[in-house]
Amino acid sequence: LGADARVINGPDFAARVAAGVVAALGEAAEPDPTPDYPPFGTAGDLAQPRLARVTIPALHVRKYAEAGQELIATLTQGSEFPVSGWIIGEAVDGNPVWWITGQPDQAAARWRMWSGGTDLAGTQVLALPVR
Repeated sequence: LGADARVINGPDFAARVAAGVVAALGEAAEPDPTPDYPPFGTAGDLAQPRLARVTIPALHVRKYAEAGQELIATLTQGSEFPVSGWIIGEAVDGNPVWWITGQPDQAAARWRMWSGGTDLAGTQVLALPVR
């Protein structure tokens, strides 16, 4: 304790602490840059279909990948649904990646769900292998 008091009460203690704080702030990690998403309408069919799990209270199923599009259904938190692809649509909270359900040869039944409300979202979805 006596050694600490000598350091703290030293004439240059405050200046050294301030210099350390400034140096640490200069070394702070920069926030991740905004992801570079493909253009609107770009789509990919997954090499392996999978299940996605809803992680928000209510996830809307829409005909197209835009919040104002026809509402087909609403899934509740914890629900799982099969996905076969993704599409770049309207960005919601900065994330434009939407899941596509159904099979590629069933265009009429390929609904869209925003990936931000699921267990795998945004760039994580785009990292999945596609055909």
